[in-house]
Amino acid sequence: MKCFFDFHLSTVGGKLVFLGNLAPKDARKLSMKDDFIQELIELWTGLNYRDSFASQANFTAQHIWNNSMIRIADKTVFYRHWANAGVMKINDIMASDLRIVSYSSFKDNFSFPVSFLEFCSVTSDIRSATKSLKLTLPAEKKFSKCSA
Repeated sequence: MKCFFDFHLSTVGGKLVFLGNLAPKDARKLSMKDDFIQELIELWTGLNYRDSFASQANFTAQHIWNNSMIRIADKTVFYRHWANAGVMKINDIMASDLRIVSYSSFKDNFSFPVSFLEFCSVTSDIRSATKSLKLTLPAEKKFSKCSA
């Protein structure tokens, strides 16, 4: 049974699809090949999705992948190479003072090839999500640019 789920969920990050904060409307866009898996994901997201957070710390504890609050080109994202390197939650790319780390610091912490553009896409969207949720990241300007 595990192999069945692994096979069908591999394109969306396996169990990460259930750990993320995916909205039901985004779950319908996944277009899984198996109707049972598709329906299971849609049912789960109906129960699990949150569109507001009590605090900034509560938000940063969320998974990055399959999170409807974090969108690139109006789509939720899953970067397998980031997940394989251990980047799973928003706070994985934050410093101890809860600021998003710089690109160079990120590359020092995680040893995998990632482009500056890809890094900026993810971090900019996290900043955008915190802004839309009316949360603030410490020592961040209203909308700061990516830093190398």
